[in-house]
Amino acid sequence: MSWVADRVTEASIKDAQVNATFLDVLQMIEHPKALTRPRGLLRAAKVLLKR
Repeated sequence: MSWVADRVTEASIKDAQVNATFLDVLQMIEHPKALTRPRGLLRAAKVLLKR
């Protein structure tokens, strides 16, 4: 799970939508599962594959 968290964190630096979800989780507005929803993981993967 830490590998996934690292990739989402990395993607949050490059994408505003991933970052917004990440910050919502950090501020306890959203449940941590919000970071592993399929839509969020796909967006993070797209961002990281654009490197």
